[in-house]
Amino acid sequence: MTSRINTNLFSICLIFRYHGSYAALEQGFTHVALEELTGGEADAISIALASRGANKRVFWSKLKKYKRNRYLMGAGSVAADNADKELQDTGIVFGAVYTVLRVVEIEGHQLIQLRNPPGNHGEWQGDWGDNSPLWNRRLKGLLELVDDDDDGMFWMSFDDFCHSFRHLYVCRYFDPNLWQEIQYVEHWRTQLGTLFSLLLLLLFLNGLVFLMFLMFFGVLIAPRTNN
Repeated sequence: MTSRINTNLFSICLIFRYHGSYAALEQGFTHVALEELTGGEADAISIALASRGANKRVFWSKLKKYKRNRYLMGAGSVAADNADKELQDTGIVFGAVYTVLRVVEIEGHQLIQLRNPPGNHGEWQGDWGDNSPLWNRRLKGLLELVDDDDDGMFWMSFDDFCHSFRHLYVCRYFDPNLWQEIQYVEHWRTQLGTLFSLLLLLLFLNGLVFLMFLMFFGVLIAPRTNN
C-alpha cells in the first residue's frame, strides 16, 4: 500500500509541476507523456508511411525488435472521420490509444496482441479476434489464448493493425533485467603541479592585460608632434 501511495503522489507532483492540473492533460501526445513518466526516449511513428510498399517488411522487423527489447509501445487508432465502412463495425475505438502487448510470428501468421483503452469498450471483432474462426486448438495453446470476452485484450493480424491504426508510439525504456548497466565513479583531483601551472597562467594573463592597458593609455597621452 505504501508503494502505491508513493507512486500516486509522485504522479500527482509530476502533473502539477509540468502541466498545472489534471485538466491540462485532456489533450496531448502519448509519446511525450511516456517520456515524462519513464525518463526514456519516445517517438511517434506514422504507420501509414512505415508500412508503405517494401517498408512494410522492415516495419514488422522493427516491431519485433522493439518488443524483444521490452520497449513500451502503444498504437493510436484512426479518427472516426477517416475510418472506412469496413472499419466502422469492427469494435475499434476511434481516436484512442491501445497498448501493444505482444508481437508474434507463428506458423506463418504475423499477429499483434493489444489491450483496449480505459473504459467500457468492446473488443476487435475482425480476423483473429476472440471469436474468430481462424483460431484452432494448437494456436490457442501456443499463444495461451483465454476464452474471455471481457478481458479487454485481443489479437489481430499485422495487416489489420496497419489499416486500423495511425501512429505507433515507442518508448525506449531500458529494462535493467535485459540491459547491462555500467557506472563509473570519478571526481576531479587537484595536484600541486596542476595548481601551480594554473597560478602561473593566471599571472601571465593578468600581466598581459596590464601591459596592453599601458600601451593603450600611452598612445592616448603621447604628445603629437607638428611637422
